[in-house]
Amino acid sequence: MYADHKKTQSLGKSEKKSFLSAASGGTGGKSETQTQNSSRSSSDQDYGEQDFNEGLLDFNKRESSNLSLGRYEDNLAVVKKVFKQHVSMSRAQLVELKVMKGINNEHVNRFIGVCTERPNICYLFQYCTRGSVRDVLDNDNIDVDDMFQISFIIDIAKGMEYIHQSIIKYHGKLKSTKCVLDQRWVVKITDYGLKEFKFGADVLEETKEQETKKMLWTAPEILRNPRAIASYVTAPKSDVYSYGIIVHEILTRDMPYSSFGLNPSEVLEKISGGMRPPFRPMLPTSDKIHPLILRIMQECWTEDPLRRPDFATVRSQLFTELKAGTNSNLMDDIIHKMETYTNKLEKMVEERNEQLMGERMRAEAVLDALLPRPVAEKLKLGQQVAPEFFEQATIFFSDIVGFTKISAASTPFETIDLLNDLYSLLDGILSQHDVYKVETIGDAYMVASGLPKRNGDRHAAEICNMALHIQLAMSQKFVIKHMPGTPLLLRVGVHTGPVAAGVVGTTMPRYCLFGDTVTTANMMESRGAANRVHISSTTRAALMNMIGYHIEPRGKVELTGPGMSEHNKGRAEMTYWLTGKDGMETLPQ
Repeated sequence: MYADHKKTQSLGKSEKKSFLSAASGGTGGKSETQTQNSSRSSSDQDYGEQDFNEGLLDFNKRESSNLSLGRYEDNLAVVKKVFKQHVSMSRAQLVELKVMKGINNEHVNRFIGVCTERPNICYLFQYCTRGSVRDVLDNDNIDVDDMFQISFIIDIAKGMEYIHQSIIKYHGKLKSTKCVLDQRWVVKITDYGLKEFKFGADVLEETKEQETKKMLWTAPEILRNPRAIASYVTAPKSDVYSYGIIVHEILTRDMPYSSFGLNPSEVLEKISGGMRPPFRPMLPTSDKIHPLILRIMQECWTEDPLRRPDFATVRSQLFTELKAGTNSNLMDDIIHKMETYTNKLEKMVEERNEQLMGERMRAEAVLDALLPRPVAEKLKLGQQVAPEFFEQATIFFSDIVGFTKISAASTPFETIDLLNDLYSLLDGILSQHDVYKVETIGDAYMVASGLPKRNGDRHAAEICNMALHIQLAMSQKFVIKHMPGTPLLLRVGVHTGPVAAGVVGTTMPRYCLFGDTVTTANMMESRGAANRVHISSTTRAALMNMIGYHIEPRGKVELTGPGMSEHNKGRAEMTYWLTGKDGMETLPQ
């Protein structure tokens, strides 16, 4: 009967779509449509009129643009649009819907209903989650072995046997995309019947290639005379032919006739041309294929429709000779394959997760190399990094003496190799001390200690130990590869004082230091000498609390330049040479 009129009204007014469901049954008062069709008999009124869900979901269109995925009564359904100007529900169409409602077989997909109002004239079938047989064959991650093949072949035969023995009589457009798989890997025949409902519909405009590609499963007698599909004598045999082509697909996993290298139009011309022997797909050569399946496949696509077996015979032979009557081994194997497939998917997910974690660790390592770890951790969490003031820190600057002349005598790639070798040496030394590499700009190298991690009063000693270590390594180990006779000398300047630090920028955030201490350390380097460590009076004072440093006075040096605050400009400060430390070699002069 028609569904509850009140429920229909509550779902919308002018936006309503008239939906005739072959699956609904409820009771209730007469609706507007029921009044307009009062001449129908009670037997015609077993189809509930519901409001169609207008919100169609995105759907992977496997065949044509008239397919989409919709929802009806909280269940997903495949929606196929019918291009008609209007639908007048005649008695023949209502009887057809009643027949469709009565279809109930494990291997035939459930019909849901039709929508009869423009612009959403369409029909709905149950959505099967694993897609079509063609989808499975195209998926290289699924191992379709002989047991899977037999299961698919038998399921299709059982579904088609049911359709042929029903009032529907034939499918008419059977192909691998019309054979869908449910969650249990059971094959179901879909998109059958509804000849009255679809009668008079416009054909969806397609390219020549799309149109001909769909006909690769079509029997030769239908290609020669399309009207023969309307014959209850010829049409069922054309389904048998299509079944033979599908069996070949399952055995080879290839599209029909793909091994010939012909386009669809050329293939159809050869099929309908009456060649002797008839033009058919190449027989598979695998010795794992049961001879019975090969024989049935060839019998199904024989040229004479009357010589093709019916589906009852096909199913009976498969069951008898393959001992598939109980289907227990098949189901056990399918379950095993499902478990294997699930395990394979889990392994793939695990591998992808490992790759993702590896990429994440590499990205974090790069971020940690560019920024201090505490700062990087905050940025990874999406937190802002507030500027911070450090009352005491020690800053180191170094610069290559005569770098301009060396660069002029070198190619750009030689200069890059030189700096890479130098910084690799310096970076290795840095790892042995409690210091933080701030940045490198050209041949300038900047390091700090006491920030971003405070280390008490050890910052001056850490920087000076590193500076001595660097100068000794430069004098003893470093050689310019392309200029081995030219020594590479560094000037080093060190200063201790208050520093402000913070992260600057968003696209490429940088941890930057600000204040007169930074400017003074830079001037200590620029006013230094080759192969010497030039330290300020504040750095010397910090080292006085330590034991064993060798320090010589250098004299007063005017510390002024760009970036210096006004009250510090023009001042002269006593500076010193750090020449060594107890237990370390003295720097060569």
